[in-house]
Amino acid sequence: MKALEGIGELNVHYSIAKLNEAYESVGVTLPEYKTIDLRDDKKHLDGKIILLLPSLVDNPVMKKIPNIFSLFSSNQKSLKFY
Repeated sequence: MKALEGIGELNVHYSIAKLNEAYESVGVTLPEYKTIDLRDDKKHLDGKIILLLPSLVDNPVMKKIPNIFSLFSSNQKSLKFY
């Protein structure tokens, strides 16, 4: 999230928001983000940065987000484009 700070609005899946809460509870400072629920309308996510679990990338609900571009990173040394 720090690497994306300042690029655009950060939106995180609620499962990632739970992890963020754990980090923040022990003093880790994270950039500002919004928690999203993919069951809601997704049109407002067009052009936004969305962080979610890798298992959700191929989920049919993701196809409903307009103009999607995916990037996968399991750590700082590994990036995979879709």
